[in-house]
Amino acid sequence: MIYDNSVFLDHLMGMIKFPTVSKVDDIGVDSNAFFGLHRYLEETYPVVHKMMKKT
Repeated sequence: MIYDNSVFLDHLMGMIKFPTVSKVDDIGVDSNAFFGLHRYLEETYPVVHKMMKKT
C-alpha cells in the first residue's frame, strides 16, 4: 500500500482547527469545538466510525 503524506497532513491540519481546550472545571469550555471535532473525524474516517464502537 502506498501512503500519500499530503492526505495525512490535510487531515491533521483539519483537526487542529478545532480549539478543543479542556479545563479542570467545565466553565468556559467550548463544547461546540469538541462536537465539531467529532463530526470532522466521523466525516474524515467513516470506515473507522462504522467499524468501531464509541464509548
